[in-house]
Amino acid sequence: MRQSSIRIVPTIVAAALVLLSSLPVAAQRLAKPEWFHGLAVQMGASPGSTTLQIDLSVTRMSTDQERDTVMNTILESPSKLVDVLRKMPSVGRLSSPGSVGYDLRYVEHTKIGTSDRFLLLTDRPVGFAEAVNNSRTLEYSVTVIELRVPPVGQGDGKIAVAAKLGVDARTKALTAEDWAISPVLIQALERERR
Repeated sequence: MRQSSIRIVPTIVAAALVLLSSLPVAAQRLAKPEWFHGLAVQMGASPGSTTLQIDLSVTRMSTDQERDTVMNTILESPSKLVDVLRKMPSVGRLSSPGSVGYDLRYVEHTKIGTSDRFLLLTDRPVGFAEAVNNSRTLEYSVTVIELRVPPVGQGDGKIAVAAKLGVDARTKALTAEDWAISPVLIQALERERR
């Protein structure tokens, strides 16, 4: 019995290595939590209400199983994505001064050249008037945040507050289909080294 177990282990290890090498970069793990600070700038907003300091923390990357769950939900029944995200444990937090903030429910990390790209999802809060009026925006109940952080200096990003998500057929990466509809830009993004 023990000899057959010894022969099976190398096969399992080899199969696992093959599977891991075929996974996208999104499956990377954090060595330690990451913290980011920046200014959220609402394009097209009235003067005086256009910027807000934001703080983001990423405490862990989403697991491969969580990634598969999100992808399959988007492809098979996108209306259930918010429920799926709400059941996932937090991967970090988005907040601004004076606010409690929101749990981030999904994060994937990729490299673009030497820069880090983080794509974060959270179930966005739905306002009372929006819910009562059964607004069309209820179809887009996920907030998508993309951060692009170079190894040195300031990065940038964007936020789609009411986003419809898709999956790129070629790369199998998550995409926000409506970045162009009044995005919130993130400027002066800095990674805090702790």
